[in-house]
Amino acid sequence: MHKTNQRRFSKTVICTITDQYKSCIQLSTKCNYGSSVTDTSKESIQVYYGNLTPQIRAVKIFSLLSSVTGLASQPILVQQVPNLGTPTVVALFGFVGFFTFVTPLLLHMITKKYVAYMYFDSSTGKYSAICLTFFLRRKKVIG
Repeated sequence: MHKTNQRRFSKTVICTITDQYKSCIQLSTKCNYGSSVTDTSKESIQVYYGNLTPQIRAVKIFSLLSSVTGLASQPILVQQVPNLGTPTVVALFGFVGFFTFVTPLLLHMITKKYVAYMYFDSSTGKYSAICLTFFLRRKKVIG
C-alpha cells in the first residue's frame, strides 16, 4: 500500500506523489510540457511532448530521402566506373555508401530510445511512452 499525498497547484494541475513516482494531470487547456488537454474524461491524457521531436523527425526524413537518392544514383555511378580511376571510384562509392547506409542507421541507434510523447491512462493508472521507429512510425512502450 502506497501513501498518497495530493496537492493542488494553482487551478490547473493536480499532482499526486506516491512512494514510486510523481504524476501530474492537467485539467485545463495548456500543459507545462506543451501538450493540450481540453477534456479530462478521455482515457489517455498527453502529459509530455519531447522538445526535440520535430527536429528528430526532420533529420530522419532528410536522412531517409538522402538514402533513397543515394540508392537511385548507384546505377549512374556504376556506368561511370570505366571512365574513372580506381582511387576516385573507391572514394566516390565510400562517400555515397556512407550517406546511403550508415547515416540512417546511426541516427536510428542514437534516437530510438527518445520519448516523443507520453500519455497517462486514467482508467489503468499507467503511463505509455511513444518513440519513433526507423521509418518514423510511432512505437508504444507501456510502463
